[in-house]
Amino acid sequence: MMLIFVEKSLNPSAVWLKVASNEALTGVEQIIGKLKDSKEKPSEITILSVITHGKFASIDGVVNYSNGKPLSFCDVFTFTSASNKGVVKEVRSYHIRN
Repeated sequence: MMLIFVEKSLNPSAVWLKVASNEALTGVEQIIGKLKDSKEKPSEITILSVITHGKFASIDGVVNYSNGKPLSFCDVFTFTSASNKGVVKEVRSYHIRN
C-alpha cells in the first residue's frame, strides 16, 4: 500500500540521490525497486521537523529498526511545481547510522 502511494507521488523521471553512498536512482521503476529490495523494516519513525517553501520541502528525524540500529535522516524534496498537483521530481537523502 505504501509503495503505491510513493509511486503515485513521483514524477516518471524522478531522481533519488543518496549522498552518503553516492548512489543515484532514476525513474519510478528504479526507485520502487530499491524500496522493495530493502531488507530492513522500520519499527518506529520519529519526525523531528518538516519545512516547506514553494516547490521545496525537507524532513528530518530518526528511523528505528528491529535490529536496534537507528538511522538519522534528512531528505530534501523538489517538486514539479508549488501547487498541490506537483509530484516529486528529486530527493536528496542524507542518512547517518547512529
